[in-house]
Parts: sequence; C-alpha cells; structure tokens
Amino acid sequence: MAGFSSEILKVLAAALAGYVAKEVQIRTKAKRARERREQKIWSEQKQLYYLPLLEAAREFRIRMEELSRVYRREWIKPFTPESLSQDFRELYALSRDSIRLPECDPNHLRLNDGARQSLRQRMCHYLNFATSSLYRTAKYLAIAEYVKRALNTGKLNLSETTLKELMALIVNVRNSLQGPTGAGIASEQQESIAEIMWDPAGHVITNFEFRKRLLELPGWEQFTGLLIFFLSEDDTLPVTDGKPGATDVRARFVAKVPCEVQETITALTALEKKLDQIRSF
Repeated sequence: MAGFSSEILKVLAAALAGYVAKEVQIRTKAKRARERREQKIWSEQKQLYYLPLLEAAREFRIRMEELSRVYRREWIKPFTPESLSQDFRELYALSRDSIRLPECDPNHLRLNDGARQSLRQRMCHYLNFATSSLYRTAKYLAIAEYVKRALNTGKLNLSETTLKELMALIVNVRNSLQGPTGAGIASEQQESIAEIMWDPAGHVITNFEFRKRLLELPGWEQFTGLLIFFLSEDDTLPVTDGKPGATDVRARFVAKVPCEVQETITALTALEKKLDQIRSF
C-alpha cells in the first residue's frame, strides 16, 4: 500500500510539474507578446510624435541662430540685415520698399497676377532663405501643437513626470516666441497657424504648398502674425545704449533678436535635449 501511495504521489508531482511548466510557458509567451505590442506602440509613437518634433525643433532653432548672426552682423555673406529685411518685406507686401504697418496694404499687389508670379519665382531662389525661415517656424508650430494635444489625451506611453516635463517645455517655447510684451507671435495665432499647416490627409503641408498659400487671396492673411514677426519696416537698424533697439519692437526683427529670438532658441535647446532623452528610451 505504501508503495502504491508513493507511485500516486510521483504521478501527481509529475502532473503538477507539467502543469506549472505549461503555465510558465503560457505566461512567458503572453509577456513576450505584450512586450512586443508595447515596443511596437512605442516605436510608432516615436515615429509619429517625438522624432518629427525633434527634427522640427532642431531646424527651427538652427534657423533662428542663423538669423541672429545675420542681424548681429556676424554672418556677412550672402546676407545682410538690410537684404533680409527687404526679403521679408517682399514676402509680406510683394515689394522691397520701406513700409509702415498701419498704412501698408499687402492685398494691393497680390491682386496683380504678374506680381504674384514674379514672387513665386523669387521664392524658389532669391527669397528661399527667408521663405524657408517662415516655413520652418510654421512647421514647428504645427508639429508642436499636434504633440501637445496628444500629450493632453494621456495616450502616449510616457511616465507622468516625463509627460509633464515635455508639456512644460513645449509651452515654454510657445511663451518665448510670444514674448513678455507680445512683440512675438501671440499664442492664439501660433495655434491658428498650426491648424492650417495640416492637409486633409493628416500631413504637414509641403514647402511648395506653403508658398502657394502665402499668395492666396483671400487666405494669406492667416499667416499675418508669422510674417510680421520677421518683418522690418525699413532698413534702419536703430541703436539704443549701444544695442539694437526700436520703439515699435513688432516693426523690427532686429529688436527681437536679443529678446524673443534668443529666448526661443534657449527654449528649443531644452526641448531638443529632452526629446533626445525620450528617443533613447
């Protein structure tokens, strides 16, 4: 009888061991499948959100640094503050002449087919740097707003701490670009520009499409805040206490270089650093 009981115990032990091994196998398989799903989701989120924002932030920051060097006269060729001021005026008013914002009518020459066609051609070559400066800014705003909304939904696979840090950094760029006095691009206008930079298929519009929209009448006025940010009414670079300055800071880009532009560069640098960290997770 004792031998019989011993055999039963061995059978039961073997059955139990087999059950445990099978259960471990099932759970291990399920864990690996879950990890693969999570890795796939994480990979998709990096491609959809973090990498595009990192690229847009870097391009925007580099261009702001380049513009700063031009307006500080540290980068002489091929641009000067005067030539760039004329370029941005041409994109706004289709004329390189000096303007005054309250009296200037940007619609006037946009009604002229010949003037519009001339500007289309110049955008692709002579005005490419100025045009791409506008595009990089608008593209960043579009992607930043897209990521910010995704962060607000809570659907992104980030820790609560990382989510709050990333959100704060994006908002900091927005506030820096607006500036404490509102001389930059107002936050509401930044959101509006972000909205119109997406096509119906859910992609940021191309540089080609962007150039077309800058000439649409009506329609171009949706980019007014963007255009005025880079605008200088004339080629005069006033100096106050040895530093570039102007009474109407909205009317001179050079006055924004040590303020809104530098603050935005600093904010973008911090955002890039955080996105680099997230990318390496």
